[in-house]
Order: sequence, then structure tokens, then C-alpha cells
Amino acid sequence: MQGDGASALELFTLASRIGRSSGQPELIALSGLGIGQTKIAMGEVAAGLAKLDEVMVAVTAGEVSPIVSGLVYCAVIIACHDTFEIRRAIEWTRALSRWCNEQPDLVPFRGQCLVHRTQILILNGEWPDAAEQVRLACRRLSEPPGQAAIGMAYYEEGELHRLRGEYAAAENSYGRSSECGHEVQPGLALLRAAQNRLDAAQSGIRRALEEPRQAARRPLLLAASVEVALAAGDVKQARLAALELTGIAAERTTTLLSALSAQAMGSVLLAEGQSRASLDELRRAWRLLAYP
Repeated sequence: MQGDGASALELFTLASRIGRSSGQPELIALSGLGIGQTKIAMGEVAAGLAKLDEVMVAVTAGEVSPIVSGLVYCAVIIACHDTFEIRRAIEWTRALSRWCNEQPDLVPFRGQCLVHRTQILILNGEWPDAAEQVRLACRRLSEPPGQAAIGMAYYEEGELHRLRGEYAAAENSYGRSSECGHEVQPGLALLRAAQNRLDAAQSGIRRALEEPRQAARRPLLLAASVEVALAAGDVKQARLAALELTGIAAERTTTLLSALSAQAMGSVLLAEGQSRASLDELRRAWRLLAYP
């Protein structure tokens, strides 16, 4: 969490060796999860995801306890979202749903599962179903109080309200998410832009982009930065953000990242008056999102 990936990797690797030498499957799973997360944080995304897949084999085989299984499921799905590996996220969310149905007493994980379902439904444009899922998630994660995922649930609730034009409700949800310690960007900046509060939108997204802890979510922040800059009439800044996003998409080559970068660049080209080039980019974004 402090950005010292090398030290983290050394410690997780040592823990993994201890787990294997002592035959402790839960220690092996948790240390493997840490190794995968650390590699992703260090920029070794493919290696990190491969390690997480390896850990999930042990989890789906029932080799570890329900508590550890739930922790690993949720952490892996979050890693998939953070790296824009949507196919993996969908696959593991479905697996988590099946697992949760077999673990009715593990209420926190059932709540987190609903949050992950909401994220997929929002991405697919299935907003009525997403509203129902996130409502259930907020309710389940509120009792007992203090569950870590409640902030994430309120954020997704805010995203849904914002997308539907329900700005007062979105403001309330983002506020509750922030009170729970969850990062509310880029959603809040996009809400401010929709409310024509452009100074607040620009300062919010700028602050988030400057935070090193937001490195994993930088593509989403850059995509929002393009929207905010264009709303403010700053086409130059929008192009800079779109170019950085295009570079990241070229390195990672995931469908969602490619679509985000194409949409961002298409919007910039349109603002620059290059309608033909803009149409080509926007069509590419549509094809990528329509046929994931």
C-alpha cells in the first residue's frame, strides 16, 4: 500500500515458501493472492493475473476455508476490474455467485458479490437490474455496520444515479461512500461536470490523477479527465489525457481499455473539428463494446 512492491513481493514469497513447507493451504492461497496483487501493482499485469488464476484453482477446488475463499474471490474480482480484464471479472463474479449461494451465513461476501454483479450490469447497460442489485448490496452490507465493502456499494449506487440523471441522489450516494473511506473519483468529477460545476470537476479529477495510490485506476480517471476537459472547453488538455490513455491501452491490450481510449480520442477529434477521423474512432469503440 505504500508503493514498496519489491519488499512486499519478498515477504509474500517467503510466506508462500513457509506455507508450502508446512502444508498450510490457506497460507499458500493468501500469500499467492499477495504475490499476484503485488506483481500487478508493479506493472507486471500478465504475471500477476496468471498467479491469481493459480490461486483461484485451489479456491474453486475447495482446498481452503470459506472465510479465506471469500476474501480471495473478492480480491481477485477487484484486481480484474482494476486491470480492465472484464471477461475474467464476469467469469469470477459468476463463480462467486454460485459459491455465495452455498454459503448463506457469510453475509459480507454475499453483499460484496452483489456489488460486483452491479458493476457488470452497469457496464452492460442493464440499469434496472443494477439498481435492484445495488439496493440489496447496500442493505446487506449495512447490517452489521462497519463492513468494508459498504463504501464501494454506495459508490456504485452513485454511479447508477449519475448515469440516469438523478443528480441529487448521486450526490447523496457519493457522500455516503466518501464517509466510508471509499474514493469517489472519477464519479464525483463527472457529476460536477454534469451539474456545470466545472471548476470543482477539474480540481477533483486533477487531485485524483496526482495521487500515486490511484495508479491502477488511472485509465478511468484519464477517460473522465477527457470528458471534464471537453466540457470546460480545454481541448488541449483533453487531447493530452486521451493520448496518455491510448498509450496505456496499447500496452495492456484489453477490450475495455481499447474501447475507452477509442471513445476518448474520438471525442477529442470531434471537438477539434475532425469529424471523419472522430467517426472512425467512435465506431471502433462501439464495435469493441458491442462485441466484447
